[in-house]
Amino acid sequence: MSYIVCGWYTTDYRQWWDKLRPTLEQRGIPHDFVQVEKQNGGWETNTMAKPIQVLAAMGRHPDTVIVFLDVDCEVCGSLDELVADIHADVACYIRIKRRRNGDVKWGGLRSGTLVLRPTHGARAFVRRWIEEGEAASYGDVDQNTMALALGRTQCCSFQG
Repeated sequence: MSYIVCGWYTTDYRQWWDKLRPTLEQRGIPHDFVQVEKQNGGWETNTMAKPIQVLAAMGRHPDTVIVFLDVDCEVCGSLDELVADIHADVACYIRIKRRRNGDVKWGGLRSGTLVLRPTHGARAFVRRWIEEGEAASYGDVDQNTMALALGRTQCCSFQG
């Protein structure tokens, strides 16, 4: 299955793109990262641009699986198996662990690595994520609004 790695960065994160780009190129991984203007309001405000950038990437590559990465991540090998193992509309890392007392603790979703298939459900989820961001409380970050969108998107399947 074909895929493309997409992402975005602001000028103050350019050094991370300069580090990530060669690893993608050395492995022959197709990629599409865009530089965007930094928004006023701190890093929390800037994280809220992520679903907008995800939807833009889906628009640029409408028939391709999108692996959306934070620019400061590290790609250590092929992503072929990751993409092949995803059967849901959207996949992300979900942090859950068992406490010493046996209780299960929900650690939340992580938006640093997302896999989005070119489906109606994935697009509906991202549009809902954008809507949740527009209604967010002060100090919310993209992972808060992503969790709300996950719980409020009915026509989308998710995989952790």
